[in-house]
Amino acid sequence: MNLLGTAYKPGKLETKAKELISVAIAVYNRCEYCIVFHAYKALEAGATREEIMEAAMVSVAFGGGPTMAYSVTLLKDSVDEFEGDFK
Repeated sequence: MNLLGTAYKPGKLETKAKELISVAIAVYNRCEYCIVFHAYKALEAGATREEIMEAAMVSVAFGGGPTMAYSVTLLKDSVDEFEGDFK
């Protein structure tokens, strides 16, 4: 079974929405690998910088200052790094 393929294929939610959810979860969990991976996949799915950062801010509402301090900088750096690949 291909769990990621099944979870991320378009369904009632488009892949972009699923990746934005994944960005928020990754930021909340402060998982460096996950943040970088899902930032890339969200951009690949057509998400904008603004959508990605807004999704991250939802997770900050739950995780507070530590989530903001630890994760959002890494997310911004990841988007900066990958954004040009999808323009």
